[in-house]
Amino acid sequence: MLLVRLETPSPRGQYIIRHVLEIAGIPVRFVQGDEEFRSATGPKLNYGPTPIEGAYHVPSSGALEELPIRDPAVGECSSMRVLYPIGDRFDIFRASFYFLSLVDEVRCTSKDAHGRNDQASLFAVRKGFSEEPWIDRWALDLGRTLEKRWPGISSKQRRYSHVATMDMDSLLRYAGRPLSRAIGASVKEVLGGSF
Repeated sequence: MLLVRLETPSPRGQYIIRHVLEIAGIPVRFVQGDEEFRSATGPKLNYGPTPIEGAYHVPSSGALEELPIRDPAVGECSSMRVLYPIGDRFDIFRASFYFLSLVDEVRCTSKDAHGRNDQASLFAVRKGFSEEPWIDRWALDLGRTLEKRWPGISSKQRRYSHVATMDMDSLLRYAGRPLSRAIGASVKEVLGGSF
C-alpha cells in the first residue's frame, strides 16, 4: 500500500491520484497529518511543490481546483510527451485530470456543421495527444518507477481483454413480426436505399 500526502487536500486531488495509481495497480491510502506521513515507514508519495525526505515526490504545478483558462505547457519527460513539465519531471495528476475532465472540449467555441466541437481546434488534436492513451502511459511509467524504488508495491498486473458486442437494434425491429411484414419491411428498406 502506498501512503499518499497531498499538500493541498481536496476530493478532486484524491480522485485523480487514486485513478492514476489504480491504472498502475498500486493501492493507496491518504494521510491527513504531516506527522503521520513523516513517521511512517514503507512506500510514500508526496504531491506538492516541496519534496519530503523518504517519499517519492510528484511536483505540483498549481491547484487542481482551478480549471485552466489557456492551453497547458507541453514538454518531454522520460522520452514521453507530457503536460505541465516542472524541471525533469511533470505534474502527472494535473495533466491526467486535464484530459479526463474534458476541459479542452468544454472550452471549445469552434463548432462544425452539426454543432459538435471542431476537432481541429481542440488542444489534444492540435498538439498530437489524441492518438495515444497518454494517461495510461504516464501512469504505467510512474508505476514502474515506484516499483523500482519499492519492489512488490504493485498489487495486480494489467491484462488485456476484448469484449465483442452486437448491435441488436436491427434484429429487434423484426422480432415478433409476422414473416410477411418482416419481408415487406426489408424490401421497403432496400428499395428506399436504407441498407
